[in-house]
Amino acid sequence: MKMNGVFAQMKEFFAGLAGKDKFEKADFFLLKTALMLAAVDGEVGDDEVARFREFAAKCRGYSGESFDELWENALRSAGYLLLQSRFLERDELVAAFVREAEADFVAEAVQETSGERARAFRFLEQMAKADGEYSEIERACLESLMQTVKSVREQTIAARYPHATRFG
Repeated sequence: MKMNGVFAQMKEFFAGLAGKDKFEKADFFLLKTALMLAAVDGEVGDDEVARFREFAAKCRGYSGESFDELWENALRSAGYLLLQSRFLERDELVAAFVREAEADFVAEAVQETSGERARAFRFLEQMAKADGEYSEIERACLESLMQTVKSVREQTIAARYPHATRFG
């Protein structure tokens, strides 16, 4: 059976992720960044919060306690960006989003495989579309975040392998 739609894709994304008592770092930072991305357009709707909770519940390590920790952490960053969306120009807001995601998400994403990074960005895009609208600011934030991850990954590889030569 072929799965279609955001929920089906998220179900597939989180398939088999049950157990433990604490979110894995990658899931925690991905979910936190997803709520931040939902906030940059100036509104986090009930449907976005419901989907955030649903996606979190499917992660390995989900429990009431682990969700409370995730929610508190994500809420601080998302609330900051929600308010900043009222006062900052587009480019400043994009930069603020990337700065907020850098310490956690970017640091974790550069260590993942290319497949895991691609899956994470697909999830973020789907979360941005969860309210039925993929706004220009959400798109700009996601593109800037992808570019930042790519750049940091290249710098990391260059630092580890200083004598490597790039071909192509």
